[in-house]
Amino acid sequence: MFARVKKSRGGEYLQIVENYREGGKVRQRLMLYVGHYESVGDALESMPREISYLRGRATRAGQVESGPLREKARDAAARFEDLKRLAGDHPGMVERDHARMLRHAERQREAMSLRREARKRSDQLT
Repeated sequence: MFARVKKSRGGEYLQIVENYREGGKVRQRLMLYVGHYESVGDALESMPREISYLRGRATRAGQVESGPLREKARDAAARFEDLKRLAGDHPGMVERDHARMLRHAERQREAMSLRREARKRSDQLT
């Protein structure tokens, strides 16, 4: 089991995925959609605050028992509980994902540096 980042029109989304074999081929199964987080550790740290915020908004909107905000808070709380369980069952996943996040950040810094250099060169030509 491992974490991966899936790119979409709306940005990047963190998912927990499992590999398995089917008919001699390796397949992947989505175990948990986590959301817009940089890493599993970031999600484990940020999700409780976001759940609390959503519950507060639901209460202020008068959605004590039901309503879209209350449902969103329940969904986030369920995802958080699932993530905690998966992280507990697979402790190496959190460390591997942290290393993935650091590599990703380094690649982004390098790409930004290359874009700056290219922009500087094109400005010098004009």
